[in-house]
Amino acid sequence: MAVGLVDLSDPSNVLFARVNGNHMMYAASLPKIAILLAAFHCFEFGLVEQTPRLTHDLHLMIRKSDNRAATRVIERLGMERIQSILTQKPYRFYDKTRGGGLWVGKNTPPRENGFQSQLKGSAMPPRPPRSAGSTIFWPWAT
Repeated sequence: MAVGLVDLSDPSNVLFARVNGNHMMYAASLPKIAILLAAFHCFEFGLVEQTPRLTHDLHLMIRKSDNRAATRVIERLGMERIQSILTQKPYRFYDKTRGGGLWVGKNTPPRENGFQSQLKGSAMPPRPPRSAGSTIFWPWAT
């Protein structure tokens, strides 16, 4: 298990604490949040029409963690478009130069163990953290 906490109370000094934050782990349904962000990005910029069917699939994907709905949304938005949005400012969910982050890798049929994506690497920049007592903090680079 891994856990991370971001302290945004002071935007000029954002802090990050983690336990097992350097271990790559299967992200389960976390990539669905990135797919949702990509969908609303596309709606905002007129790249994809927000149809009732797509809205329904987004609801199923988030509220019920429906893997088939997630796959349909990926197919509608396009994997390359989703991956491009994840690397764009201001989101930067994935940044190779900073050690990885949240990535939507591929969609697979439910019979093959559902929607498969992974959290690749650490989302934090590769530099030593500073300690504050027994907790490790990381100033978030902007």
